[in-house]
Amino acid sequence: MELKAEGKINKIESRIRLAVDEIFPKKIHMQALNEFSELTNETTVIISRGILSGPSDMLEKNEANIVITYKYPKDIIAEGFYEVSSALYASPTHRLSQLNRTLHQSDLAVERQIIVMDDNRKNSIDCG
Repeated sequence: MELKAEGKINKIESRIRLAVDEIFPKKIHMQALNEFSELTNETTVIISRGILSGPSDMLEKNEANIVITYKYPKDIIAEGFYEVSSALYASPTHRLSQLNRTLHQSDLAVERQIIVMDDNRKNSIDCG
């Protein structure tokens, strides 16, 4: 996108389909789109958001030109550029906070779970 915007690639796409994983911070995403729009106003960016393997699936189905995802799609040229970390937190009034120590994944075994389902029904990923 940057090379096209800088004119280093002559053919400017009139439309780019971008698929972005929900875990990618929206603030950074919006900042990058703003910078891109300052470089070129000739390109329409169509954005789809998904979870887990959904964005990669869109690339493999040719429903997206560019994908920001946590896992590299198979047989696709990819480059890491951002790292996301996660941490466990509990409300100060929750019983887990009374443990007065760093929480571990095993502490959650007896707690209610909210499961985020994968967008990709065919090759669903179970993680996180």
